[in-house]
Amino acid sequence: MIRDTSMTSEPSKALTRSGDEVYNDAALLSLAMDDRELANELVRIFLDEVPKHLDALTAAVASGDAPSVLAAAHALKGSAATVTASRVAAAAQVLETCGGSADLINAPQLLEDLKGSLRELNARLTVL
Repeated sequence: MIRDTSMTSEPSKALTRSGDEVYNDAALLSLAMDDRELANELVRIFLDEVPKHLDALTAAVASGDAPSVLAAAHALKGSAATVTASRVAAAAQVLETCGGSADLINAPQLLEDLKGSLRELNARLTVL
């Protein structure tokens, strides 16, 4: 899951703004103290947890349950941030804010945007 970028000619991509990057494997490896096994385990845990968070978020949006949107989006945001999935974390944060303000008018579209970010992340993780 974590590729060794030291053997490639591709320059490392730095985060320029929150949410710009789907996934930053170099940053994750750094957070894992250069322990590839630990970094891969963090990614595996994240991938195992995503369906639970996404199901809870989907149900909360469908039922208009703002406190549950807040809680589920917050949990997903934290999990995504742990694996440096900044685009997913940013999308979850927008939903978290909606839940916190009890303004769910845009939540269905925001949820679709989040799902799109998760699909991008999944595609990126499967090729590492």
